Amino acid sequence: MSSKQLEGILGRATRATPPDAPKPVVAPPQPAQEREELLQARIPANIKREVARIAFERGKTVRTLLLESLRLNGVAVSEDQLKDRRK
Repeated sequence: MSSKQLEGILGRATRATPPDAPKPVVAPPQPAQEREELLQARIPANIKREVARIAFERGKTVRTLLLESLRLNGVAVSEDQLKDRRK
């Protein structure tokens, strides 16, 4: 294949990015958050349903409800950790 043929093929190929692509917006760095880990416990199914029902009725996540319960029992839980991460 000659260089003219190659130029013709490459000239017709679409670019991966447009030539006048806007510069990507870089988000400001977020403050470092403490690493989260998984906590599991086997509980009766009826208690799991009750916890889910209470969380739903209060408009909270199960995670938030459990963290609030832990806080009431002396575990240090900050307000920031109680925030709903879905919002």
